[in-house]
Amino acid sequence: MTQHAQVIVITGCSTGIGLALAVMLAKDQQKRYKVYATMRNLSKRKALDEATPGELDSTLFVRELDVTKDDSVNTFFTNLLKETGRIDVLVNNAGIALCAAFEYIPIETIRHVLETNFYGPVRTIRGVLPKMKEQRSGKIINISSLLGVFGAPFTETYAASKFALEGMSECLVSTLRKFNIYVSTVQFGHVQTDAIKNMELLHKDIDVSKADETTLKLIKANDRARQKTMTGNMCQTADEAAKFIIGIIQEDTPKFRYQPSKGSHDMVATKLKDASGEEQVHSAIQTYFRAARVSSFALSKL
Repeated sequence: MTQHAQVIVITGCSTGIGLALAVMLAKDQQKRYKVYATMRNLSKRKALDEATPGELDSTLFVRELDVTKDDSVNTFFTNLLKETGRIDVLVNNAGIALCAAFEYIPIETIRHVLETNFYGPVRTIRGVLPKMKEQRSGKIINISSLLGVFGAPFTETYAASKFALEGMSECLVSTLRKFNIYVSTVQFGHVQTDAIKNMELLHKDIDVSKADETTLKLIKANDRARQKTMTGNMCQTADEAAKFIIGIIQEDTPKFRYQPSKGSHDMVATKLKDASGEEQVHSAIQTYFRAARVSSFALSKL
């Protein structure tokens, strides 16, 4: 370990992208990184420990951090700066997915998703900015989603959190460049992680049994269509996603927004051409509800 190793903080490292990213950076042959892999519950660190037996407490440091709690965030960054004296990269990766009929989601669940996906990055960014501004350097990489650009049926809560993350990032980016701090968002499509399994845990508190017949048909059609998005050119493994993020970390002057595939790039470019948003509405109906036999929608004419 050299004194010039970059100090990198990653949230949500127990599984998925965060786990893969922490392992890859910690195993860097040139030992260019000092990785602080964080997670809300340290009892879930087993996979990380087993993947990095030679790197623990050398290039990899596992720490507790609950991004939904002010005290946890404040304590973590206070201790980090006492230990390292600097922070070079923050990767806001911790997140929760949710797909359900909006009116049946308990308000507490909506708050929980927003606390993690939006207020979590709010807290961590506020935690690093004083030191990064003092250093006149830093990179903040916010793991976003195509659902931070496109609103898809039954993802209202998740999309709201990612739209908010995109908006906050866009407001910060120009100011922080004056301090040589680069803010980037990465708009992933589907990444093969435990997010779907974790989303199903949230569904235990969501009862759609009283939903009207049309809504139930649309939910079923949407579920079938969503399964198709989990394959194809916008689907990535956690390792592929991690490698893409490392590419951003290694750039001297990262761009603001990234789409990790040509398919996702083309989707975003197409949306930006239509200021009215109507093209996106029709596209969503065709994509998610074409198979639904709902007489109140003239889908065949769209």
